[in-house]
Amino acid sequence: MTVLGRETAVGNPVATAHSASSRRVIVYCMNYAPELAGVGRYTGEIADYLASTGNDVTVITTPPHYPGWNVKDGFSNRYSSRNENGIAVIRCPLILRRKMGGIWRLLAPLSFAVSSGPVAFWQILRKRPQVVFCVEPTLFAAPAAQLAARLAGSSTVLHVQDLEVDAAFAVGHLGSRSLLKKIGHAFERFTLGRFSKVITISDRMAEKLREKGVDGRRLDVVRNWVDLSHI
Repeated sequence: MTVLGRETAVGNPVATAHSASSRRVIVYCMNYAPELAGVGRYTGEIADYLASTGNDVTVITTPPHYPGWNVKDGFSNRYSSRNENGIAVIRCPLILRRKMGGIWRLLAPLSFAVSSGPVAFWQILRKRPQVVFCVEPTLFAAPAAQLAARLAGSSTVLHVQDLEVDAAFAVGHLGSRSLLKKIGHAFERFTLGRFSKVITISDRMAEKLREKGVDGRRLDVVRNWVDLSHI
């Protein structure tokens, strides 16, 4: 199995690197280190690993805000850019409020897609990375990255940690609005079909992705890792 042009190993989505050449990689994600819960931690460790193997890594993300939906100390909900552990991290604002229920759970990722879209588009065109590595959630940000990647000749990889459209309706954030559900699934199918590679974390999620039209030849399962010594 090959991801980002490298052979993968169980428990790590980007294993042994070809040390002969450095790649430019743009990681585009809503959650990132120093968030310690959920997707942010995994994505942060993926970026750290890529940088440690000699790749030129740029991350486009939000200020750390999860869990709790409030910006953590030392960060602000505005545009910023700084080097973090040898990685260029560009942070873009998003809509946050204390009670993030209902439609607000949709507006948060949409606002990140709007605020970060021009940044991602410009960074991809300027840096012309070999790989644009997107993380779901949020899929809303993907179209701008896909268009820029196509213009720049970059491969696109989607790492699916959560099927956010299914999840939003399953937990009742958006009620049972049938029209909104149809629009969400149509957008999801359209966007998923335009990635060079799709990775997800379980066989069940891979099955759901195939049902949504993802070609099995472009789909791999790479499970999230755990710290066995800590457990």
